[in-house]
Amino acid sequence: MEKQLILKHVMTAAEWSKVRDKIHYSFNADHYYTEFKQQETLSQRVDLARNMEDWVGQYYSKEWFRTHVLRQTAEEMEEIDGQIAKEKESGEYDDEEGEDEM
Repeated sequence: MEKQLILKHVMTAAEWSKVRDKIHYSFNADHYYTEFKQQETLSQRVDLARNMEDWVGQYYSKEWFRTHVLRQTAEEMEEIDGQIAKEKESGEYDDEEGEDEM
């Protein structure tokens, strides 16, 4: 930043030395890092869901599983259930097994 300001004649080197300690950078968000962490978290939740699949209905309820493992809110659960129902009606799923998965 110093070089840019001096080369573009925004301020002199002497002026920069007076203000450089007063300048602070505030990075509000690192979009790449945020997206990476979201993907990593989702991947870990999906892996955990896959590993726990046999235990849901035996030791854990579907609601507990969705709330604590998938971290879905009641509103998200309702919305997702509606989307799944609509997709099943339109034939997007091959329901040969006839069972209601998590």
